[in-house]
Amino acid sequence: MALRPINNFDLQIKKVFPIGEVKRLEFAAQLFNAFNHPQYTAGFTNNVLQNQTLGASQQNVVIPGNPLFDRPDLAFSSNPRSIQLTARFQF
Repeated sequence: MALRPINNFDLQIKKVFPIGEVKRLEFAAQLFNAFNHPQYTAGFTNNVLQNQTLGASQQNVVIPGNPLFDRPDLAFSSNPRSIQLTARFQF
């Protein structure tokens, strides 16, 4: 069985607006898994801890003969894209 690669591209865009000589306003957008590439893995791809509590449908993915065997797309989350917007005023 070939291992599926983890293709996780994170992206940050930031714009700084100076206000006078000392103050400034910053806007930023952070995109985690920016291209929304599906990754079907047990646990979380952005976390090094292994998920020890698998549900019944997730356990069936490792039992040969089960219809869910080797079908991680039916048992696990695909690690969808998440976006975080921030604004910061520095004085």
